[in-house]
Amino acid sequence: MHRYSLLLLILLTVIANLARAQQTPTDGWPTASPADVGLSAARLQAIDDAIRSGEFKKITSVLIARHGKLAYDHYFGDFNAAS
Repeated sequence: MHRYSLLLLILLTVIANLARAQQTPTDGWPTASPADVGLSAARLQAIDDAIRSGEFKKITSVLIARHGKLAYDHYFGDFNAAS
C-alpha cells in the first residue's frame, strides 16, 4: 500500500506542475489583460504607434507588469517576431 501512495503522490505532483505551467508563460510571469489591471488600452496603443512610427528608434521591447502580473509585452524592430 505504501508504494501505491508514493506513486499517487508523485503523479499528483506532476499533474499539478503541468497545470501550473499551462496557466503562466514559460518565463514564470502570471498574465492579465491590460484592462484587468487598470491600464488604458488607448494609451498602450499610443505607445505602440509612436514606437512603430520610428519616434523612438532604440526601443526594441516594452513590458509592463502591474499588481504582480504581466499585462503588456510588445516587441519591435528585429525583435517583433514575438509580438
